[in-house]
Amino acid sequence: MNSAGKSPFTKPVRSAKVKKPASGNNVGSVVYITKTGKKYHARSSCVQHPIKTTLSKAKNMGYTPCKKCCR
Repeated sequence: MNSAGKSPFTKPVRSAKVKKPASGNNVGSVVYITKTGKKYHARSSCVQHPIKTTLSKAKNMGYTPCKKCCR
């Protein structure tokens, strides 16, 4: 033991692993919207003239998931 009461042979503590969010809740995920549409899309090929944004921004703007590409 040393003056702090700790042994120099103490094993280091391992930090906990950080879990990724569930696949349906990817807040920072990239999605695609259009200027005139109401849906967000997982694939840019699902829409003409796609605008890249994040899932959280699309949801905050009132967009809902496309039934074709967001399953």
